[in-house]
Amino acid sequence: MGGGDFQPGFPHPNPTESYWQLPSHAISNHRTTAELPTSTAFDYIIVGSGISGAAVAHKLLSRDASLSILIVEARTAASGASGRNGGHYRPGWWFNFKRYHETFGEDEAVRFARLEEQNVRDIADFVGNHQVICDFQDVETADVYFTHEAWAKALEVKSLRENVLKTRQSATDRWVKHETHNGAAAQSYIGIPGIVGAVTYPAHTQNPYLLVCHMLQMSLDKGLNLQTNTTVTRVAKVHDKWNVQTDRGTVQASRVILATNGYTNALHPGLAATEFLTPARAQVAAVRPGSTIDGSPAETERGPRGHAHGGLLHVPSTWPQGRRRRAIPLSVRRRPLCIRPIYPSI
Repeated sequence: MGGGDFQPGFPHPNPTESYWQLPSHAISNHRTTAELPTSTAFDYIIVGSGISGAAVAHKLLSRDASLSILIVEARTAASGASGRNGGHYRPGWWFNFKRYHETFGEDEAVRFARLEEQNVRDIADFVGNHQVICDFQDVETADVYFTHEAWAKALEVKSLRENVLKTRQSATDRWVKHETHNGAAAQSYIGIPGIVGAVTYPAHTQNPYLLVCHMLQMSLDKGLNLQTNTTVTRVAKVHDKWNVQTDRGTVQASRVILATNGYTNALHPGLAATEFLTPARAQVAAVRPGSTIDGSPAETERGPRGHAHGGLLHVPSTWPQGRRRRAIPLSVRRRPLCIRPIYPSI
């Protein structure tokens, strides 16, 4: 998260109900033990049960099933950002390559690119290997540009990135291919009038809540202790252990991992002082069609509804009679190297 100066403190106990979380998963309010295991010294305590916390637990237990791991979640399982985002999964930060290159150097810029693309592939592989039912689809995503200045900068970044990555290709690299569309061709291909260019590339859509809950369930089967509705209020080092204070008591571990996203500053004042992590709020709307939707052009068309510059787009995720067309999650660039996501209706 980033881009704001508001510090939210701890998770709100009564958050807005997310589309993805209806109905709630079987582990939504799961507590492996009825009482908080305050007498157990864990190898790891992970604060937060979103994609980061779930993935860390999964990786650790996959490598060593004997580890004792506790996940503490302030609300229900996977109910934070991981259970209320746009359902998009794409390597969309390619446009930062030039800034990374200038700020951190070529080696780090390549590492950023490799990390992002590998993460996307890892999730796709995880879904396939474990047959996760989470509405996972391969789609095409697009970044679109409304000004010639923004489009010129995008082409500059794309050219630099491709030239650098070509010389840094390793045996395991499978770089995502980006296609460019100019002027009228971009307008026709994307379906948005007035854009001057677009960059398209492979991506995915999914139900993020089901994905993370599946990952958590796999770890529960391997011995993970999950305690939902348990708010961590303080983390402190005491001798060779970490004390994690919650509203239900204090638990201990050799190592603590904060997988708390925009809420991290409340538990790590030192990090808050650096302003490294600045939470930001965004909205995603999931619109359910009414009973008169049958026969409507909205079922089979994609593209803008209302004013495209304002960010109102309608991209259906399913089609009548089982037909499917290309779904294109879109990101609109209104200023050079400044992204504002526009998500498809669900």
